[in-house]
Amino acid sequence: QGSKDVVEYYSDSNHASDWPHTSRSQTGIVITLNGAPVHWISTKQVRSTAYSSALAEIYALSEAVRHSQLYAWRCADMQVPVTWPLCIQVDNKQAISFQKGTCVQSKLRGCVDLREAWVQELRDAGKIATKKVSSERQKADVLTKCFPNWLFQQRLNLLRSKRGNERLVQFAKLCNG
Repeated sequence: QGSKDVVEYYSDSNHASDWPHTSRSQTGIVITLNGAPVHWISTKQVRSTAYSSALAEIYALSEAVRHSQLYAWRCADMQVPVTWPLCIQVDNKQAISFQKGTCVQSKLRGCVDLREAWVQELRDAGKIATKKVSSERQKADVLTKCFPNWLFQQRLNLLRSKRGNERLVQFAKLCNG
């Protein structure tokens, strides 16, 4: 094959992006294979209203973990090597601190329900980790925020693969049945 396949996971949110209508935050998730998006989602956080940007990012991280596990299983089906722990790239310091378990005194500790607690269980089991990515390199950013045209184009360029690969065709066939 010649070169190693690389799967990357990105998670982002935009706190209270639907204000003044519902004050719900937006979640964006991008999963890439060799730099090209193979899965993306942009959805309103409907389970509960996040009262801080950190909590919105934690909700988004929880969703990203769910999606990344599914795609890791699909990669395994295609014999694309999966590196554990799955490393989800996040641009929010508080969400990373929460996932790493270093915010013991945080006010967030009391408000996070079970769906976020399982992220920590997966961390403790060595299944996931987070990595800080700058906002300028956050590939999921384009799914959560409105940008002026020039900045939108710049962020969209992050999603364009520089590498053609037959793996992308195989992956698309596997995912679409």
